Amino acid sequence: MKTVYKKAISLANKNGQNFIKEMAAYYTYIGIEEGNISNWFVLIAKSKETGKYICLSISRYDSGGAASTFFGDLKYFCLQKAENTCYRFCSCIRFWLRANLIWAYEKQIKAKYNINF
Repeated sequence: MKTVYKKAISLANKNGQNFIKEMAAYYTYIGIEEGNISNWFVLIAKSKETGKYICLSISRYDSGGAASTFFGDLKYFCLQKAENTCYRFCSCIRFWLRANLIWAYEKQIKAKYNINF
């Protein structure tokens, strides 16, 4: 999607822009999700060879010289997002909440981008 590519390029710092351009040969960009920290975002991409979905952690333009990197697959992204949301709760409720948040984030991403992973 050209619009996702253009938006990602406009949000990224110089390092992130170069990383996005290099990875465009191997991946098709599906969408952008906010990261847990304000100075980076997650770019969801689909491999042109295998068809698997992955996440790329991209540094924002206001992050200084931070590097961009491979973040993991979509299931890992949902797991990290759930853990970062519920880390402050007591352990008795954390396990239940984490499991439900993972399921909810996966369902949300599947519906938002019309994909199955």
